[in-house]
Amino acid sequence: MNLPSLTLGEDDLTPTPELFHSFETDGPFECCSQCGVSLLDGQTHYVIEKGFHRNETTFEYALCLQCIQQLRTEISPASMKLLEHHFTERCDFVARRDNLTETCKGWHEGWVDTCVLSNRPIDKSKPWQVLGQFCGDQLLLTYLPYALSGEEADIASQRLSRQTRERLDQFIDDVLGVPGGTVNLPSLI
Repeated sequence: MNLPSLTLGEDDLTPTPELFHSFETDGPFECCSQCGVSLLDGQTHYVIEKGFHRNETTFEYALCLQCIQQLRTEISPASMKLLEHHFTERCDFVARRDNLTETCKGWHEGWVDTCVLSNRPIDKSKPWQVLGQFCGDQLLLTYLPYALSGEEADIASQRLSRQTRERLDQFIDDVLGVPGGTVNLPSLI
């Protein structure tokens, strides 16, 4: 998405909340799920996405920005444009961030208690996912983190071309180790 760049201050950095800890290790993600680069060196920027259903983790991964950029080059331009339009027509990310940072300094559950696209409370008895950006052991309060309901992830995924869905299914199979088509990752791109 084409959003204004941010200059982050002290209030925009916070220790990684437990919500974003790895289910497998019960601690911070240590390396990129794709290339294996260390994530806790304080220099590497990365994204964590986790899916939940009935308070159980259904998937999780951490990707360095280099791997995300590589994956984006493999996504069809038409899908990128449609998905960006879908997200930006449903959420004013600048106003959302301004509201969240003015309401309360630093990390708070308000960042992820409603779906970023529907603005409805997250129903934790149904599938939902969170996405956040990090550097070292710090969550960066940029236009992320946000939560996405499973219903909205499905709607967004339907906008993707067959080529893009196939590429994301391959990513899911390779990185998450589950059959493609079982997880929707429209927020990744």
